Amino acid sequence: MTIVERLPETKSGIGVVSAIAVGAWVGAYAINERMWDWLMYDRIGLNPDTRSVGALHFFLYDTTKIVLLLTGIIFVAG
Repeated sequence: MTIVERLPETKSGIGVVSAIAVGAWVGAYAINERMWDWLMYDRIGLNPDTRSVGALHFFLYDTTKIVLLLTGIIFVAG
């Protein structure tokens, strides 16, 4: 049985799945910057005041944000 076959076919079931997906998307978008701060500065221990670390943090944070925004746009438009 595939994932598509497991999805509910009723309107209320689709609404529940959609609400869970929207909640997951909003949650991922909300914790994006804090997640990269925690990973780079607290876990790995990089110095946030250096330019190279700041550039890497910006790249990772912004790339994740753009992917999330594009995903949201695709699902809203589709």
